[in-house]
Amino acid sequence: MKQRNIYTTSLYYITLIALVVIAGRFIPSGTISNSVGSAGPLFMSDKKAKMEGPEYFQRYQTLIRTQEGKDRPDYTPGYITKAWRKAKENNISYREKLEWKERGPGNVGGRTRGLLVDPDDPTHQTWYAGSVGGGVWKTTDGGEHWQNLTPDIPNLATATIAMSPHNTQVIYAGTGEGFDGRMINGSGMWKSNDKGSSWSPIKSTLSTEDFRNILRIIVNPDDENELVVCTVSNFVGDEEKQLVSKIMRSTDGGETWTQSHQETGTVIQQVVFTPGNFNTQYASVNGRGILQSTDGGKTWNKVMSVSSSEVRRMELSVSPINPKNVFIAAEVADG
Repeated sequence: MKQRNIYTTSLYYITLIALVVIAGRFIPSGTISNSVGSAGPLFMSDKKAKMEGPEYFQRYQTLIRTQEGKDRPDYTPGYITKAWRKAKENNISYREKLEWKERGPGNVGGRTRGLLVDPDDPTHQTWYAGSVGGGVWKTTDGGEHWQNLTPDIPNLATATIAMSPHNTQVIYAGTGEGFDGRMINGSGMWKSNDKGSSWSPIKSTLSTEDFRNILRIIVNPDDENELVVCTVSNFVGDEEKQLVSKIMRSTDGGETWTQSHQETGTVIQQVVFTPGNFNTQYASVNGRGILQSTDGGKTWNKVMSVSSSEVRRMELSVSPINPKNVFIAAEVADG
């Protein structure tokens, strides 16, 4: 009976989401306003929000996740992973195996934000890729063929992956695409100790807002247990909530963390380290400037300021030839 109830409930929610999405096709853009249901604050006028494309349907998803009488979804951080673990512990399975057929769309390229080249492969043909909506993938022939390494992970929004040449068996993956607070929310970090064959959630990152979305991970080339990450905590669709972005540091493989920097109202886009010197690190803060650390991410100082009206997103790269050269790719305000 329990299995049948789970099956029925799953079909109910799938049907509900499908009906909501179909209904969205017949509602003109910009017609959702603060008068829609009790979740009004989530729906802003068309002067404040884009009401076309993915963000348009994202608001419907936010609405069906919001309980009656509340302003926004109140799911706790890591709730997906917790439910997944509980289902595995209880050995919940369907009485009958469901057969799925892919129906598309097939014209959406998606995004791959994490890419890792295996240092153990002298031909440089073995890569690991973290896709925003499809988990971690591996190729051993330079991209001709791919293998999905995370078919059972409950959150497939993989925005960053990293490993240390000191121990290439250990791979870290960060979930969530919180680049502007309105992408795909994550559920902490995952770790593999067998080069991607199996994965386990890092428990310290599951039940805290600090690790809602992981934007970047860097690992000490000489110590696979020392890592620095930049994160942002915000629920997708919750534009009323101020962005909080942090730099977190661990020296025990993610068991425990210390916060070394925080920004509010914007995103710490990226952290990088100087090739050959993990102590010297840089972080880009969108619309504000560049931070530098000379003690392995323990403390940070601003070394360059920018105007938020002129510069938005910034990506960094340190020259492996001359570490004094730091390159910045920036999104300017006029496009």
